[in-house]
Amino acid sequence: MKIFDSITKNALVDFMRRKIRRFGKSAQQNVDIFAQKIWLIHYDPEVPHEIPEINQTLIDIFNRSVIHNPEKTAIVYFGRKFSYHQLKDLVQQVAAGMHSRGVRKNDRIALLLPNLPQFVIAYWAVLSLGAVVVPLNPLSSCREVDTFLAVSRPRMMLTLDIFYDRLEPAFRKYPDIFVVLTSIDSYMPKMARFIYLIKSGFTKQGLQANNEKVISFDSLFQRSSYPSAKIFYDDTAVLLFTGGVTGVPKAVQLKHKGLVANTLQTFLWLGKTDADTVVLGFLPLFHSYGMTACHHLSIQMGSTLILEPRFKAARAIDCLKKYPRTVFPGVPTMYRAVLNLLQKRKRRLNCFSICVSGGAPLPDDLKMDFEKWTTALMIEGYGLTEASPITHCNPLHKTDKRASIGIPLPGTEARIIDLESKKLQSVDQIGELQIRGPQVMAGYWGNQVESKMVLSEDGWLSTGDLAKMDQDGFFYIVDRKKDLILYGGLNVYPSEVEQVLNEHPLVDESAVVGLPNEYYGEIVKAFVKLKKRESITAELLIDFCQERLSGYKCPKQIEFVEHLPKSFIGKILRRNLIQLNKLAV
Repeated sequence: MKIFDSITKNALVDFMRRKIRRFGKSAQQNVDIFAQKIWLIHYDPEVPHEIPEINQTLIDIFNRSVIHNPEKTAIVYFGRKFSYHQLKDLVQQVAAGMHSRGVRKNDRIALLLPNLPQFVIAYWAVLSLGAVVVPLNPLSSCREVDTFLAVSRPRMMLTLDIFYDRLEPAFRKYPDIFVVLTSIDSYMPKMARFIYLIKSGFTKQGLQANNEKVISFDSLFQRSSYPSAKIFYDDTAVLLFTGGVTGVPKAVQLKHKGLVANTLQTFLWLGKTDADTVVLGFLPLFHSYGMTACHHLSIQMGSTLILEPRFKAARAIDCLKKYPRTVFPGVPTMYRAVLNLLQKRKRRLNCFSICVSGGAPLPDDLKMDFEKWTTALMIEGYGLTEASPITHCNPLHKTDKRASIGIPLPGTEARIIDLESKKLQSVDQIGELQIRGPQVMAGYWGNQVESKMVLSEDGWLSTGDLAKMDQDGFFYIVDRKKDLILYGGLNVYPSEVEQVLNEHPLVDESAVVGLPNEYYGEIVKAFVKLKKRESITAELLIDFCQERLSGYKCPKQIEFVEHLPKSFIGKILRRNLIQLNKLAV
């Protein structure tokens, strides 16, 4: 029977490939090759093609894990453990405190916190009241926080006491907001807290209780009862800020059903993960990737989440050693740091870990070397905040294509459209990637104009990413639409030039941008970071590129830098380089 199934499947693959090739040859015909969903034949055997209709909320998922795993460890913070039962009790107490201060259904509550137990407790307390969580980057400037508050208008904001002085000017503009302060060491075990205080020089920011609107996190804990809110799967659960597809900060409106759907899609994709699998929470939980792939996934599995406020390679290695089965979602810079430390120590690491890389392209050499040094399984995926965020991933056990973001998750549709005509593209033709599925956002909060720019009436989300699909249904990101360089009317994709530059043995990493030029429209400039103690001239690097690229794609200028600006998840910020170049000029 297995032999018959194998022969049948191979025949089906060949048939579908021939069909796709035939469509590819006749680009004139507007045939929807994406509706064929050829990628489904590359799913791992246990992964379903679709997911059931979602009629649950995140709170339903949370309560189910509490009921099924009351004594199971839910979170670990510097060695201190909280069971699901304990976590539920803390959530209920904080929810009571929030309710007593006027928090009601649909109110927004901002969490400007790193990965702390307070974040997790407050997150589920907010959702249990039917309110909306607004996670914010704790590294945000006062000006940025001012913008976030203006858009979301939260009733309450939780943050660290050490951030208060920096953010106080923004708080003054919104006197009705309750500001709840906590400390990074509040939930550490005694020894870890003592070490933290020594390292911080025993300096501790006192509570800024200068008015009744500034309170401590501990004051929220109450044993009083409160009316339970009716929460529906179609309610808004989270507002996540992003520059998004159009580049202007906006609040992405994510509903319970979309977040539950994406968590279920991720859970099903990873196969045999269960309550014994530990999730390593090195990604920030305020980011969409960490929210779904770490926080929500661990609750869905009823497993343990290791909370780490800051990524350190040594800590990651310790966790991979300590826990026999792990899911380690991360970004390439994290995995590179772990690999470099292992190589420096000259010690291989035997671990059963599923490493899901996202946020930036995964270099092929990093994947091969990491798997060689750790025996872990590494796959690359793709997503964006507007899609909760995960839409694509490479299969765990079947075809895993180099440089590909993989194939759409169960229940997810994807297609490529021409930038100008908006018609469907064919195989290997570059266009904008569009997504449709249960995980796609409801829109941008209070911004219908921006929402209509990226969401079609029939549910297709324009990602702003240039991509292509091969004959097997695997997708490849070529570049961001807004980063495309037009050199004399010809398209230059920065990532293609960066890939060539990064192949040079002396180059550590690079970033390519387009600079205004009167004659060509734009010219290609590369910012290059060399490996330590290495040197090379710009001319030699340009020659290196000319041997591997068409002339118009080669950098006309190269600037050597000590570091490249990156986001908190390790993504190179090309727009910052453009601004720096303008200032220099």
